[in-house]
Amino acid sequence: MRVKMLSTARAKTKKVQKGLVLAQADLHEANQDLTTSIDGRLGPTRESVAAAVEQTSGVEAQLHEAVHELTHVTELLRVAEATLEEATQQGVPATRSGDGVATLRAQIDAADQQRTSGDPEKKLPK
Repeated sequence: MRVKMLSTARAKTKKVQKGLVLAQADLHEANQDLTTSIDGRLGPTRESVAAAVEQTSGVEAQLHEAVHELTHVTELLRVAEATLEEATQQGVPATRSGDGVATLRAQIDAADQQRTSGDPEKKLPK
């Protein structure tokens, strides 16, 4: 479960990052158009100002979406952290190194040995 939450958070983060890069480029382009108009290199036309306003409105929408996605990512990470903290407090290893298999096998063998009271005929196959 933790891995899925972290994978989802990572994917959403990459998506948000890509969206922010695009928004940055759009905003830069709109600012360049406005700067060109203000500096007098090109006279500001109704169309150029309208295009810049439209572009900045698009950037605003992209930023709004990014904030929403990052809020979701933050919640996923919070849940993953809480789950990890809970597992750590219960003594569950936080990694998937395979070390737990040896411990589990030893516990099964001990339980099997205790259950059969030393009778080799009653032991479970390994």
